[in-house]
Formats: sequence, structure tokens, C-alpha cells
Amino acid sequence: HKLYYSTVHDITNTFQRESVLGKSEKVSWEKSDNRFFWNYHPILPLIERSSSERASGDVEAAEAIDQWIVPVTSAFIETRSHCQIGQNKFDVIFVSRRGCLRPGMRF
Repeated sequence: HKLYYSTVHDITNTFQRESVLGKSEKVSWEKSDNRFFWNYHPILPLIERSSSERASGDVEAAEAIDQWIVPVTSAFIETRSHCQIGQNKFDVIFVSRRGCLRPGMRF
């Protein structure tokens, strides 16, 4: 497992969950799944400051803080190219996220 982040896509949620959540007014870190938000506690002061700025009406300050809040997740990613079943050829990408509530070695 390695740590991953994305500045353009929420990698803490599955595509299925994102489709259910749909578009919202929330900024990306607010939509994150806390089960896979590994750096939540270290950046909690930024999250609290952003929330307080937004509550006081200073949206510009909150947005400036929000750009520094980037969720990190622990995952295993593997790709297999040139797979074939019958006449169908395809590539496979396997992604397994590790929840931060149960860290540790897996056997």
C-alpha cells in the first residue's frame, strides 16, 4: 500500500457513491469519505478555520484555505494489460483502498 492524492478528483469515494451524491455546493474535501481520509487529523486545524471563515461570511478566505486541504488515501493499485477471454481483449485496473480506522498489516 502507498499513499495517494488527487487535486482534481475525490479518490476517497467510489464512482458509484459519487453518482449517488451528485453535484453539490460542498467543496471537494467536504464530500470526502472519512473512512479513507488518512490525513484528516493533521489538517483538522485548516478544516476548522475554513469552516469558521465560511460561517462568518468570508467565503474568499475559506476558498483560499480550501485549496490546501487535499485528502490523502492509502491504497493498492495494480494494472494488468493484454488480458483476454475468448476473443475479447482488455486491460484490468485493480484498486483497493485501506480504511484509516483499521490500519495495520494484512495477511
